[in-house]
Amino acid sequence: MISSMMCLSLLLVASPTSSLVCYECNSDDNSTCATDWKASKEKQETDKEWEVTCSHPDMVCTKKIDLKKNGSFKVWRLCDEFRFLDCNKNKDSCIHHCKTDLCNSFLPGELPEAQANDAETIFSGTESKLSAKRLLTHLYYTLLVVNYIHIC
Repeated sequence: MISSMMCLSLLLVASPTSSLVCYECNSDDNSTCATDWKASKEKQETDKEWEVTCSHPDMVCTKKIDLKKNGSFKVWRLCDEFRFLDCNKNKDSCIHHCKTDLCNSFLPGELPEAQANDAETIFSGTESKLSAKRLLTHLYYTLLVVNYIHIC
């Protein structure tokens, strides 16, 4: 009886637990982090420097998108705790999660939006160039999602 319990204990201690591997980067430090990509062997080799092993087994791979004051987006890819799905109450930050290795290279979903009064400010005067850039970025992400859905 004692020997079987010792063997079971030894198996539990010796059996490795695998943690999730995610991409970790942000678009402020590396602009290519802002663009989603399909994982391929060639692409995985070039993005090895962004691979991290999550520190806790209950973590998920995450893509977080924040709306900056100038109308552009900041994108983070990281291991994180599950917080909420899609966008927050203010619609200025969106989070998308997944639970398989390196799955946060392409996560379609909602994008943050400017509040109505913020949109008026962005579309008037000297900030119209920023709004055009934001509109093009939004269109680009929408086309990425449509293309992904078409491929699948």
